[in-house]
Amino acid sequence: MHVIVKKLETLAKVERRISVKILRHLMEMEKRRIHLDMGYTSLFVFLTKHLKYSDGSAYRRIEAMKILRDVPDLMLEIFIVKSNTFLRNSKYIFQYDSVCS
Repeated sequence: MHVIVKKLETLAKVERRISVKILRHLMEMEKRRIHLDMGYTSLFVFLTKHLKYSDGSAYRRIEAMKILRDVPDLMLEIFIVKSNTFLRNSKYIFQYDSVCS
């Protein structure tokens, strides 16, 4: 196998771990309302202004965080089975979440 492919495989694994950590930190930040203490009116504003995420990226992360907060067992399942496609394909999960609300 090509060296670049092996490196990409390793980077993809790291990216998945980091994605889970980011969502867990967002959950804790929301729970403690840290973004409000910092002067941001919402978690979305914090993500876009402070962390420089695009509007779409911030939205997807917040929606993913809400789902994982409400259904914690999904975290393990989604990131193992669906891998990093979770954030890219999250619109399907959000549709499920909207139906269940």
